Amino acid sequence: MVKRQLISLAIALTLILVPFRVVVSHPRTAQNCRVAKDDSWDQRCVEELINPSWPANLSAPDELTSFLRLMLKRSDTFRRQWRQLSLARELRLKIVYTYPQPDCRCRALSIAKKRSSSNTIEFTVHLFPPRVRDPEVIAHEFEHALEQAEGLDLKSLADSEQGGVYLLENGIFETKRARLVGVKVAREFRLSG
Repeated sequence: MVKRQLISLAIALTLILVPFRVVVSHPRTAQNCRVAKDDSWDQRCVEELINPSWPANLSAPDELTSFLRLMLKRSDTFRRQWRQLSLARELRLKIVYTYPQPDCRCRALSIAKKRSSSNTIEFTVHLFPPRVRDPEVIAHEFEHALEQAEGLDLKSLADSEQGGVYLLENGIFETKRARLVGVKVAREFRLSG
């Protein structure tokens, strides 16, 4: 709370001392796009917030792209994930539609393959029908991709029992972080629709 008040104070001082400066206080909101000079909007900034460029390291089925764009418009959290994904140059994220194995009780499944020869992580998200257009599932799996890009060692974290990582059946890891992000994006998506 004190930190937010200090940031607000710093922004207010910036507005008083430097009236022609673009105010960038919080990278996830439209307020960043206000130009302090006349309280107008920086149109390029607004366009990038509403319609961010497609990351070169993401491939998805054509019929899913419009839904991903809708998620970007409705969720600040998903926009944050999108920006982080576009900056994770070592990550190659591919979304595919597949059917689960008979013994799988998941809503989706992601597989990460680290390629030491090219220093990349190939991350494939398998979305299972009928949940291929579920904001919670997509954001959840994107967060798993970002965890891999950050180099998290899920096995070590699961072994420590303190990292919010759990080992499920068949050697599948689950993280509290991905669950929380999925729920948050789904809530933002619902509330802004």
